[in-house]
Amino acid sequence: MFTLLIMKKVVLILAILIIILIASFLILKEPAFKKTQKSYIDIGQDYSCLNSAEYERLESIIKSYNLTDGKVFCEGSSNFNNQNPGSIYLDKPISIKEGDSAILFYFVFLDGGDGDQLGIWIDDEMRFIMDGYLFKDESVLSQSIIDLSGKSPGEHILTIALHSYGNNNNSKVFVGGLEIIPQPVIY
Repeated sequence: MFTLLIMKKVVLILAILIIILIASFLILKEPAFKKTQKSYIDIGQDYSCLNSAEYERLESIIKSYNLTDGKVFCEGSSNFNNQNPGSIYLDKPISIKEGDSAILFYFVFLDGGDGDQLGIWIDDEMRFIMDGYLFKDESVLSQSIIDLSGKSPGEHILTIALHSYGNNNNSKVFVGGLEIIPQPVIY
């Protein structure tokens, strides 16, 4: 009987030690996702084609979301390649590293125009398209992701385009906050 009582105490002490070990392991364990440094794509600032009301609206959006970079794409903007009448393009070199999985970015149509489209291309391959007509009555800051699967590590060309359709080339769209997101590492 005395031996049975001692064995119960030993089992209880061992169970408590195992629980303490498991708890300390869970507390000290690294997080499930390893955070790695993000790469930002600076596309500069050009708001010259906005009227004062559009600029104030955009300024309040940028401040409320802490966006520090971005460019407004609209007819007559400077620093763009005008390949088609009314359509404008900005080419930007980007570096994709091993393990990078996506490009995260924000956009807002300040004027959706008559069906003009925001397009984003990587190495002349379309990866994103959005019709400004969908945003005709409101200026909503939207966030989107471009999948980088199938893109090898190295230098690539990111093209942001405002494709003009219809008779009125009056679309105005802000694109900013571009960053390359690494693939999470799961332990």
